Amino acid sequence: MSIHLVYAFVDAASMILVLVISGRMLYAAPRHPASWLIAWLAFNSICNLLSARQDYAFTMPPEFSIEYGGIYILLNLARNASSVAMMLLCHTIFRDGERFPRWLLGLAALQFFVEEPLGWIIEAWWVSKWTANSRPAAVLINEMVPAALQLLFSSLAVYWALQDYNADLVAKRRVTRAVLLLLLAGFVSLVIERLGFFSGLVPFTAMYHVHMQVVALQVLVMLLIVFGMMRGDLAAFIDPAVKPQAAAAAIAPEPDSTAADVQRVRNALEEEKIYRTMGLSVRDLAVHLSIPEYRLRSLIHNHMDFRNFNSLLHHYRIAEVCAALQDPAQNSTPVLTLALSAGYQSIAPFNRAFKQLMQQTPTEYRQRSQQQAASAPAPTSTQTL
Repeated sequence: MSIHLVYAFVDAASMILVLVISGRMLYAAPRHPASWLIAWLAFNSICNLLSARQDYAFTMPPEFSIEYGGIYILLNLARNASSVAMMLLCHTIFRDGERFPRWLLGLAALQFFVEEPLGWIIEAWWVSKWTANSRPAAVLINEMVPAALQLLFSSLAVYWALQDYNADLVAKRRVTRAVLLLLLAGFVSLVIERLGFFSGLVPFTAMYHVHMQVVALQVLVMLLIVFGMMRGDLAAFIDPAVKPQAAAAAIAPEPDSTAADVQRVRNALEEEKIYRTMGLSVRDLAVHLSIPEYRLRSLIHNHMDFRNFNSLLHHYRIAEVCAALQDPAQNSTPVLTLALSAGYQSIAPFNRAFKQLMQQTPTEYRQRSQQQAASAPAPTSTQTL
């Protein structure tokens, strides 16, 4: 059996697996944006496999290569959109409703424009007019710039998947983070492959074999994903708000100590004000309460309605600072002092959290709160007859 026949089987297996994964997700959560992003990624992955049959035609027997003609432009554009799709997917799953930055959408549009139609313009007109020495400039514009953007998008996807990994209170979503990080290695390798192809740093004869090794590793990861998809609560891996469809009887009952443990957590936060401890982690709180860490995560997520431990800390810390900002007696106290007293290690994360929760800056909140208090009518005493 030739190596190229083995590669053909690997390509076929990869296509089948991505179709199974995307179809299963669309069935489990047909209205969720993440499901459609996964379907988009599946389409892009198939386009990547198909386009490689033309890109590396010079390294394989004719019966294994394919010439697509004008369709190749669409295949190439689709596969190069994979980094954008993965970035959107990681933001959708891990940023908990946070608005996607518009400037990133602008950069994504720029990448698509540079890929096509600018790439077509360069090939059809500019290159024919330029001298042979101008060819590197065309490669820089048409290949290196979009590849750099792809690397940026992939890096942001990795950052969002890694950020707050330990603070994530949703067990299934932590599994999703790990799986996506494995798949992201393949997307980064796609960018490196593109840079190596046009820069000449990697021999052309070796690049196809490297490409297929990456595909084979992705097949193994996707096999694990398909195996995990046998669960009935699949949608919960992309959205913690989605409840499993299993019967209530199948859900394990909560221990009798649950209510007491939840109250212990609340007491630690509200009475002891342990949130003031700088750098407090889930593990630190678990040790303080002598509760297993996995159980503490479940208690906070399922009974206090927080998906992220940092969100829990922000909730209590910002509430304390807001109370201080409303107090005229503390007008002379700097905001930084209030933030440090509440448990923040610096002003920057405090300002971000405050504006996200209160939709205004601490200074604006202090001014408006005290203006409202000053303009409110004084309470009058009444005598009940």
